[in-house]
Amino acid sequence: MKKILFLTLSLFCMFNLNAQNIGLKFGLNLAGLNFGHDLQSQFDAIDAESKTMMGLTGGVSFAFELSETVDLDLGLSFTQRGTTWSIPSFTGDGTIDELSRTLNFIDIAPLFKFNYAGDFSVLIGPYVGYAISGTDDVYVINNALNYTIVTEPIDDFEAAEINTLDYGLNIGASYVINNAVDIRAGYSLGFANLNAAEDQEDVDVSTTSNGLYLTVGYLF
Repeated sequence: MKKILFLTLSLFCMFNLNAQNIGLKFGLNLAGLNFGHDLQSQFDAIDAESKTMMGLTGGVSFAFELSETVDLDLGLSFTQRGTTWSIPSFTGDGTIDELSRTLNFIDIAPLFKFNYAGDFSVLIGPYVGYAISGTDDVYVINNALNYTIVTEPIDDFEAAEINTLDYGLNIGASYVINNAVDIRAGYSLGFANLNAAEDQEDVDVSTTSNGLYLTVGYLF
């Protein structure tokens, strides 16, 4: 993994030499997960509701002019994905527990930037992400009617049955203020199955990611 990250950073250093401008961006990712029919049915059976979670995103981008109206924006970013489950307490006291799974990805995202109306642009392009770490909220049972929820790191993705490779499509829009401040908003749709559980015949337990992002960047 270290070799892959070193190679990626080396390539971005090479791109830096030829880029028309360089941008740094930071923001929020309203992340969620989509589940296959059978896996969703298992959650429904225990009244578990999956909701979006607030994650962080940020990184660097290099812009290359392809034509007067089209740029190639090559981005390397850190992005948090995951979900939050609302689950009725198993003590039966009517309370709702909130448990989150957070996955931290390093994404490579080449975006085609179509420039319209001056400083407004439409963005579209693929992304490939690799999970480097994560956390899970888990129950710790103290006794029959008493428990706590603690956040534990995901040390072994294979044991946790999580695939580390994600890929999908980014769609968004950009507005640049004073040729320096780049405000972006968009949607990420994942295509990769993040559930590494063994396949079962005629059982759909797939899990894919999605997210709404908003970032503010500075162009050099």
